[in-house]
Amino acid sequence: MPPEKRAQLKRLFAVEADRVQVVFPVFPTVYSAGNQAHQLEDFGYFLAVLNTGRELALRDGDRSLVVGPGSGFDAWLAWEATHQPV
Repeated sequence: MPPEKRAQLKRLFAVEADRVQVVFPVFPTVYSAGNQAHQLEDFGYFLAVLNTGRELALRDGDRSLVVGPGSGFDAWLAWEATHQPV
């Protein structure tokens, strides 16, 4: 890997106290949720996840189990509401 690319990746993944980071893991058999075309295809699913979370009134400390398409966005939303392992 070229040194400039290595430096760029190192900066990208550096942990900084004043910066929030969201990581979208991409596995070989799972499409990227960061791709805009995929976001549009999953809009209905994401909306359903958000609405279900509101209906369940998830809150800090609640436990949850997410069984979804594998992008991790749904699990992140559950964690954001509960601050517990998903």
